[in-house]
This record gives sequence, C-alpha cells and structure tokens, in this order.
Amino acid sequence: MHRPSATQQQNPTTPQQTRYVNGSQQQPTNVPRRPYFQQVQLTQQSGRQQMSNFISGTRKRRRLVDRVIMPEIRQLVPEADAYSCLLTYEQKLDALIARKRLEIQEALKRPLKIKRKLRIYVSHSFIHGKEPEHEGDEGIIPMWELRVEGRLLDETPSIPQNSAASFNTSVSSIPALGRSGGSFSSSASSSTAVPPPLTAVQRGTSTCTNSSLMIQHKRKFSSFFKSLVIELDKNIYGPDNHLVEWHRTPQTGETDGFQVKRPGNMDVKCTILLLLDHQPMKFKLHPRLAKLLGISVESRMRIIEALWQYIKTHKLQDATDHDVINCDHYLEQVFNCTKMRFMEVPQRLQQLLQQPDPLVIHHVIKWDGSSVGDNKNTACYD
Repeated sequence: MHRPSATQQQNPTTPQQTRYVNGSQQQPTNVPRRPYFQQVQLTQQSGRQQMSNFISGTRKRRRLVDRVIMPEIRQLVPEADAYSCLLTYEQKLDALIARKRLEIQEALKRPLKIKRKLRIYVSHSFIHGKEPEHEGDEGIIPMWELRVEGRLLDETPSIPQNSAASFNTSVSSIPALGRSGGSFSSSASSSTAVPPPLTAVQRGTSTCTNSSLMIQHKRKFSSFFKSLVIELDKNIYGPDNHLVEWHRTPQTGETDGFQVKRPGNMDVKCTILLLLDHQPMKFKLHPRLAKLLGISVESRMRIIEALWQYIKTHKLQDATDHDVINCDHYLEQVFNCTKMRFMEVPQRLQQLLQQPDPLVIHHVIKWDGSSVGDNKNTACYD
C-alpha cells in the first residue's frame, strides 16, 4: 500500500501539480492556496467598498441635481430667479478664491520680494557758443546736454547734486550710444510693471530678493530696462538724426545713467521711452482677452492659469474628450474657433500677446540764459 509522504501529511489542503518540460516529467510542486475564510473576508471587503463608492457617487449626483430648480418650480416660486443668480455669483466667487489660492501658493514658492520706488531724474544744461577771436582760432558751437539717471529711494543717494564734480563722478564710465551718438552711465535690477504714460511724480516699483545684497552691491540704473529711446524734434534734427537708442545685449555693460549731446540754442521737445525689464517676462494681452480674463499685463504662466480658471468656471471642458475645450461666445471671438485642444492653447495665445507698453516721459529742453554751464534744470519722476 502506498503511504503519503511527510509533506503531504503536514499540508493536506495543498494540491500537488506535475509539470512537464520538453516531454519529461518534473517533480510535483506545492501551490499555496489561501484559506477559505480569508477569501470570504476579501470578497466582503470589496463588496462594501463598491457599495460605499456607489453611495458617495449617488450623493454627489444628488447634490448637483438638488441645486437645479425645475421649470415647474420656477413658475410657482418667485424667488427662484434670485436663487439662480446666487448660484452664478457663487461660481464666480469660487473661481476668484481658487485663483487667489493659486497665487498664494505660487508666492510661497518664490523668494520674498521687496517693493521699492524708482526715481528717475531728467536734467538738461546748455553750453554757450563763442565766436573765434582770430582768423586761425576755432569757435565754440552752442550745445545742450540731456541726462537721464535714476536710483532706488531707500538706497544711499548717489545722484549728483548741483556741482560739476559730483555730476562727473556719476558719468565716469559712460559707453557710446547707438546709431545717433551720445553717451550714457548706470544701475541694475528687476522691476515691476508701471502703467504708461509716466507723468511727473508717478509711482513706480522695483523688486529685489535680498535687501542686504542690494545694499552691498548697488544695482545700476540701466539694468531696470530692456531699452531706452529718446525721440528729438524731427523738424530740427531731421528724419535721420532725431532718434537716440540704447538696447540691452548680452555684451552690454550696465551704466548709471544716459547722456545725449546735440548742437542747438533753442527749445527742443523730446520724448523718452523706457521699456522695463520684467522678471519673469510679462506680456500685454489683446484687449478682448484682457477684458475676458480681467488682466492687462501679466506673465505667460499667470495668463494660462487665468484662462484655465475661466474654462473651469464656465464648464467649457468637453465631457467625453477632456482634452477638448468647447469655446463659448466670448472665447470664440478671441480665438476665432468653436473648439480647440489644450495643446493648442500656448500657440493660439502667442498671437494675442504683445510687448508691454514702455514708460513715456515728455520733456522740453528750454533755452534760457540761466541754464548755462553747471546750472541744470532737473525733473523727477517716480
């Protein structure tokens, strides 16, 4: 009589399986199997989980349905329209809270920024002309000099006073100016947006991430801007010599100010255009998109976040294909399409983003006998 082995006696519930490899029989192996009561327990747990998911889903659907008023009830209850208006305002409030929550989260991730006021000084002076005393001598042509400088107000004052010595120290390392000639000097940092045009004593701000670093290493004036353009009177200096331009390049050295000299002994109207260097880069939105999102100048990331909040608030995401956005009447006017995919949003936004408007300063170089030599007429702009 065949007797079971010791292993079979110890594990009576474990079956043996015989494996065949290439026609040859292998030794039987034991396949572990869960006890019956464990299988029953797992089955009960999965059943309870499915039931709880079904109940929670039903409750959520009921909550959404309960908030919608049926047309029959609208006719019987006069306050139904007011309730619908409250639901609409609730959606807008939820969108605003979600946007502010995202802004707070992003602000916590970024380093702390300190707002500072940037003061711009625009001054001009004249040099009297002089006729030659003898036939071989050279005369002096009357000229005027325009300077554009600035500094942060909480820094140690570095703007020159009404003395020639202090004025020359700020322009000691002045580089040559672009195509119309002229010269410049400097300071640098990132700055926040200030809406143009810039008028006398108008508020502007600048930011830095480390105040102690700013004190130790004073940033130069030119680094606040991407470019500077000075437009002179075209009727006086002609169409080829009325522009003075400075544009930032990787090889550009920062300066403490900008200086322009031209011959002349009469009043000259000039317009100074300063394009801020935003960090991160900011863009001006198309008027329709700006009105729709409620922002006019912002970074690309903030613009996409605001657009996504608008899509979620108005439930424009397709129910079947979540990658598709069903444009409403306003988005259709902005993007000129009824549907678009999420991957198309950056490309379509690029066509609606422009460079921000520059700061505009209107200045008149007035000729008078008192503003000669070291006497300067200075205007301040914040």
